[in-house]
Amino acid sequence: MSLEELLDLEVTSVSKKTEKLSEAAAAVFVITAEDIQRHGFTSIPDALRMVPGMEVARLDSNKWAVSARGFNGRFANKLLVLVDGQSVYTPLYSGVFWEAQDILLEDLDRIEVIRGPGAALWGANAVNGVVNIITKHSRDTGGGLLTLGGGSQERAFGGLRYGGQLSESTHCRAYVKYFDREGLVDGSGVRTPDQWDMVRGGFRVDRSTSSGGGITLQANAYDGDLNETVTVAMLEEPYMQTIDDVAEMSGASALARWSHAVSDLSRIRLQLSYERFKRVEPITHFTSDIFDVDFQHQFPIGRRHDFVWGMGYRFSHLDVKDALSVSFRSDNHSAHLVSAFVNDEIEILADRLHLILGSKFEHNEYTGNETQPNVRAVWTPREHHTVWGAVARAVRTPFLGENYARFVGQVYAPGKLVPGVPAVIAMEGNPDFESEYLTAWEIGYRTYPRHDLSLDLTAFRNVYDNLRTIEPGDPFFETTPLPLHLLVPMATCNKMGGKTYGVEAVADWQPVDGWALRASYAYLDMQLHLDEDSGDLVSERAEDQHPRHQIHVRSQFALPGGVALDLISRYVDDLPDLQVDGYSAFDLRVGWRSSEHLEICLVGQNLTDHHHPEITPEFYDVAPTEVPRGVYGRMTWRFR
Repeated sequence: MSLEELLDLEVTSVSKKTEKLSEAAAAVFVITAEDIQRHGFTSIPDALRMVPGMEVARLDSNKWAVSARGFNGRFANKLLVLVDGQSVYTPLYSGVFWEAQDILLEDLDRIEVIRGPGAALWGANAVNGVVNIITKHSRDTGGGLLTLGGGSQERAFGGLRYGGQLSESTHCRAYVKYFDREGLVDGSGVRTPDQWDMVRGGFRVDRSTSSGGGITLQANAYDGDLNETVTVAMLEEPYMQTIDDVAEMSGASALARWSHAVSDLSRIRLQLSYERFKRVEPITHFTSDIFDVDFQHQFPIGRRHDFVWGMGYRFSHLDVKDALSVSFRSDNHSAHLVSAFVNDEIEILADRLHLILGSKFEHNEYTGNETQPNVRAVWTPREHHTVWGAVARAVRTPFLGENYARFVGQVYAPGKLVPGVPAVIAMEGNPDFESEYLTAWEIGYRTYPRHDLSLDLTAFRNVYDNLRTIEPGDPFFETTPLPLHLLVPMATCNKMGGKTYGVEAVADWQPVDGWALRASYAYLDMQLHLDEDSGDLVSERAEDQHPRHQIHVRSQFALPGGVALDLISRYVDDLPDLQVDGYSAFDLRVGWRSSEHLEICLVGQNLTDHHHPEITPEFYDVAPTEVPRGVYGRMTWRFR
C-alpha cells in the first residue's frame, strides 16, 4: 500500500462507526492482512508485537502475556480483546487465553488496536487498550486456498478454505486448519515438553440486503492439547510437585449480526453471540459459557451532530471443578451485565475541529453501577496535519475469583512454618473487592508532510486508583480439605495507586517504489505506591516488570520476478524485577510468487539469538521457557 492508502484505511473500533485512520481521535494502529502475510506471523500475539506500546511476551510454546502500556502478565486484565466485535475475555480472570484466539490468518482483514482507554464505547476492562480482530467479508474470499508448511518450531501446519456465491447477494466460505508446534527451550537450550497441537474449523455466510445493510452468520470450533510443565500443590508429600502434563482445551462460538441502512447517514445494527470454552489441566477444570446481545444506532442530529447510542446485555456462567489449587466459596458462578452508551461527535468548525462526548453506563453484580465518560477533540489545522486530545475514565471490574475464589500458591511441609501440620499460602477472594479506576490524559499528532513520509506521535499520562493488592490475613487451622493444615490467607484488596507516563512514535517512509520502511518507539515509566495501611509485599514491584523502552523496525522490499524480501528487527528492554534481560530479535522472510495462484516463502525467526527469555509467570508456577531460533517454509496455492 502507498502511504496515502494506509492513511485512508477505514477503522471502526475508535467510535463504533466508520472513519479514516488519519482522522481518528485516539492512538490507533492497524495491522493489515498484508502485514500478517509479508512477515510470516503464525499467531495473533506475534503480530501484535508490531504495535508501539504493546507488551507481548511468550511464557512457553502455548502461553503468552499481552498488554498495553504496562501491567503485563499471563493474567493481564486491562486489555479488551474482540473478534469481529465479540468479546473473548474469560470470566475466570477477566483476561484472555491467547492460545485459544486463532483464525485462518488468510481470512484476516485487519487488526485494529487502540492504545489507551476505550471504555466509553466498549465498557469495563477496556482500560489500557482495545484489540479488535476483524475477518474478511465472505465475498472477498471466493475460490479455494490451500496452505501447507513446516519447520523447526512450526513442525507442521496447514489450512484449507473454499468460498463461493450462493446467490447474487449471498456469499459464504468454510475452512479447516491444523498445526503442530514444537516446545521451546530451557536456559541451556534443551527442548522443553510444552509442544501443542490444535485443529479448528468454521464457516461464514454474508447476505447483502437492498437497504444497504446485511446479515452475517458465522461459527467456529476448535480442540487441542497443550503440553506444559506445572507445579501442583497438594496436602501430602511432596506438597509441591512439578509435573509434565497435558492441558485439554476446546471451544466453540457463534455470531449473528444484522445491519440496516436507514439512510446514507443512519444505520442500525444488532449482534448476538455465544461462546463456550473448556479447559482441563492439573490446577483447574472449568467450562465457561457467555451469551452477548449488542444493539447500536447511528443517526445525525441537525447538521453538526453525528450521534451513536446503544445497549448491551451479557450473561456469563462458569462451571468450576473445585480442587486444592482453585476452589470457590460461592455456588453461584453466573453473572449478568447490563450496559448502554452514548457518543456524540460535534462539528465545531467544518472539516477542521470536531468534539466527541460520550460515556458508557454499566451495571454489574459485583460493584453495581459504573460510569465511564470521555471527552475527545480532533483538530485539522491544515491538510495532512491532525492534532487530537482526550480525557477519559475507565474501570476494571472484579471477576468471580477476586470475590469468592481461593487460589493456592504454595504448600509448606510440616515443620517448615508450623510444627506437625502443613501450611498453605492462598489468595482469598474478598466479597468487598472494588473496581480499579483509571483517569487518562492523551495527546497525539499525525502528519503526512510528503508523499513518501508519515509520522504519528502520542503522549499520555495515566492515573490509577484502587489497584489490586494482596493483603496478609490472620492464619488459622482448618480441616476442609483434610488433613488438618494451617491456612495463611492473602486477601484481595484495593490498596494501591499509581501513575504511568509514556510516549509512542511511528514513522513510515517509502523512499522508492517497492521499498517501505517503518520504525516505532515506545517509552513507559510507571510509579506505583501502596496505601499506608497496606501489608502487600509484591504488588508494588509491578513497576519494574515492564520494558521501559521498545523499538521496532521493519523493511519490505518488492523485487523483480515476484520476489519479496521482508525484515523485522526489534528491541525490548529488560524487566528488572523478573530478572529478565533485554533482548534483540531479527526475523527474515523471503517469498516468491511464481504466479497469481502459487506463492512459496521461507521464514527465519529470532535469527540473531540462540534463545532468550521474555517473561516469567506472575502467579501459577508454570515453568518458564526461552524462545529459540526457528525456521519454517510455507506454500500457498489459490485455486478455483
